[in-house]
Amino acid sequence: MLKNRLSPLSKVLFALIVAIVLSLPQVAEMGESLLKRLENRSIDYRFLIRGPDRYTLDTPIVIVFIDDPSAMAYGYRSPTPRLLLADLVNQLYDKGAAVIGIDVLLDRSYEDVGEMFLGTPGADMVVSQEVLAAANRALAAALSRAGDRVVLVKNFSIPVDGVAPVIRSDILPEFSRTTHEGYSISKSEGDDFHRWTSIYPFPGGHHAFAATIYRLFTGRPFDIPERLRLSPENPWMLMDFPGPPTRLERMDHNFEAFAASEAAILPEALFKDKIVLVGSAVEDLGDVFLTPFSTQKNGYLTSFGVELQAITLSMLLEDRFIFAPTDVQKFLFQTAFFTLAALLFLFPRPILALAMLPVCMLSWAASGTVAFVRCDLLIPIAFPVMAFGIAFMVCQAVIQLTEQRYSRFLRSAFQQYLPPQLLDKLVSSEGEIALGGERHELSVFFSDLANFTSISERLDPEKLIDFLHIYFEEMTSILFRQRGTLDKYIGDAVMAFFGAPEPQDTHAVRACNTALLMQRRLDELNEAPPPNWVEVHVRMGINTADVFVGNMGSNTRFNYTVMGDGVNLASRLEGVNKLFGTRTLISESTLTHIRSDPAAAERFFAREVGRFIVKGKKKPVAVFDLMAFTDDATPDQKEIKERYEAALAAFYDGDFDTARAGFEALWKEKSDKASEFMILQLDYFRENPPGGDWKGDIPLMTK
Repeated sequence: MLKNRLSPLSKVLFALIVAIVLSLPQVAEMGESLLKRLENRSIDYRFLIRGPDRYTLDTPIVIVFIDDPSAMAYGYRSPTPRLLLADLVNQLYDKGAAVIGIDVLLDRSYEDVGEMFLGTPGADMVVSQEVLAAANRALAAALSRAGDRVVLVKNFSIPVDGVAPVIRSDILPEFSRTTHEGYSISKSEGDDFHRWTSIYPFPGGHHAFAATIYRLFTGRPFDIPERLRLSPENPWMLMDFPGPPTRLERMDHNFEAFAASEAAILPEALFKDKIVLVGSAVEDLGDVFLTPFSTQKNGYLTSFGVELQAITLSMLLEDRFIFAPTDVQKFLFQTAFFTLAALLFLFPRPILALAMLPVCMLSWAASGTVAFVRCDLLIPIAFPVMAFGIAFMVCQAVIQLTEQRYSRFLRSAFQQYLPPQLLDKLVSSEGEIALGGERHELSVFFSDLANFTSISERLDPEKLIDFLHIYFEEMTSILFRQRGTLDKYIGDAVMAFFGAPEPQDTHAVRACNTALLMQRRLDELNEAPPPNWVEVHVRMGINTADVFVGNMGSNTRFNYTVMGDGVNLASRLEGVNKLFGTRTLISESTLTHIRSDPAAAERFFAREVGRFIVKGKKKPVAVFDLMAFTDDATPDQKEIKERYEAALAAFYDGDFDTARAGFEALWKEKSDKASEFMILQLDYFRENPPGGDWKGDIPLMTK
């Protein structure tokens, strides 16, 4: 092998290796960590593409918002008036609420927060300790009355290492004696958008707020689906946001929602046997969160914390979750996709590979979006999309080191021998260039300038060089137009062949076309010579045979050439033109190949010169004079052909007198040198009669 290139199997194996490396859990985890913010934004866009999905309307959840007017009716809004909470608990209990979830922290006494409370915006209000103490007692009494149906939220945090939860502040004892409790926590991962929550039951009896409500409502504990694969180290679950945040003033609620001030007058049917979640709806108090549906279009509308609780609880009640694939599933899926992409980046030309890059990226993003929308499956998008870019660069680097280097090598090695279209085909093929050859039937072409030695002696070196440049440029351009392969220039001679490296069924036809077109062009140049041109004549020989074609030489220097007896015969035919006064001689095998196509056979006008045993050969070869294209043949050429072949037939039959008369007449009338040559042969046979096995074969002792 002269230069390395990737075989199809090597490309497949390399693509698989690239895909496996990029799909390894360690690599994927590192990449996803680096692109966490981009991944989160891709999750947001998937929610937006899915659009509002208000499946939660069928769940038995009602939200009671403690809005600004509801709070201010009790004189202040921060902290949430506890007398308001007491009234709500009593009202909801009386109206048959199955579970009352209070998403308001009750972890500090009024004495801790002081006597100053924010009333109306821009004004302060002082509330007496007696009023505050009465509110505490009222709430404690309400919770004691409805305690078994009430779930209170407590402040909670999960350390980064996820080993054990931390209770930041607990519920006051007077409120927690008869009630249930549950922790609430969500995370934003650095961009202020809260997408993840936890429902993991941590050791020590720490259950999530939503999970505790689920247990009270259904009478059974919530079993976390195995597919969520939650653990103390990774307790986070993606919330399934149904749509833009709920607002009392908007019509498109995700859940049934009412203001706290309306609870007393609303009908019992709205609350009976339902889960009622109570939470703050005062934005500047801080219990607000950006979600995937908080967009520039809606002014980045935030969701209240109590609505996030409702979303989480509805997921538990409906057993509807967004799952991530297992590590094995993700590895196999990514490996398959990356392998296909790497193959696309390896096989085409660089411009096609570059065009495939966005196709692969978009295909993965589309697949991840469809999986999310249709199957609730969360497939990573950000890192795999980046991984396609990495795969592209790696594959193109390999292409540059192998395929492109090999292509440059081929072009440098063959650009002098092949026409551009053949060179492009050779470069784009999957084969490899190796030393050695293969046997193929080709048509071999030789040409040589007649009397070049005397011409070169007459010309100055500069003029000779200019002349040869014009000559070779004209002849080579014709050769390349006929899709021939230039083997070499040998002094003033041209060696070429047809049928390799591009297989050609019409290689003999192309070779003969080349010869006649070259002769025609030389006639034109002789009639209207350009500067530094001298009148010349060219002899040509063509033979069609099985020969060896390939790269001959060493690993560092070689030539794409042909070898074999068929090559030698083409060279001999070129040389013996001077014996017959002809310009182009072709072998019988070449003519037979042409005649296999009737249309091609009619294109050429040729006469048989004779059967000869060329020097170095034992078997006779029928030789033909390729005189012209049939359409260009002159009446004189047609007459010479007819009379010559008649005399030759007599020669083959052993009727030497008739043959001589025919040849002699042609020589005298047409100055046909081939006839002169045959006369000399007949004179020899007159003095040296052939034996009884006469077949008309004539030995040629000259090259």
